[in-house]
Amino acid sequence: RYLYEVGVDMNGHLVVLSRGRRNLKIADVNAQRAIEVIRVVDKTEKRNRLCAVLVSANGTVAMCCQENWSSGPTQGDTGPIHIVNLVTKQKTFIIHPEQEYDFTGSSLSPDSEFFALPLKGESDASG
Repeated sequence: RYLYEVGVDMNGHLVVLSRGRRNLKIADVNAQRAIEVIRVVDKTEKRNRLCAVLVSANGTVAMCCQENWSSGPTQGDTGPIHIVNLVTKQKTFIIHPEQEYDFTGSSLSPDSEFFALPLKGESDASG
């Protein structure tokens, strides 16, 4: 169950997961090649892989979901979320959710200041 999402950065380049799913690649469609690689997950840990990427509407931030092999098979995502600044091409921080979440339902605000991450098992409190 892998999501190979594609986004577009602020320069109009594609942002995709690398073949090994540890890095983000910035690709120029016109030149038909990768122009930059951003390391997201440490290569020394063999089982760490990214399973999805979400790029903000303004193309300045990417949010990457990492598989969590230590928890075993689950219905939702449980791995850390890596936040990458696409302007500086640096990973800025990692979020470690305490509950299972649904990355496919997540979203970033247009200005990249906030994001929504639906948690598994959350019910509507309005009754």
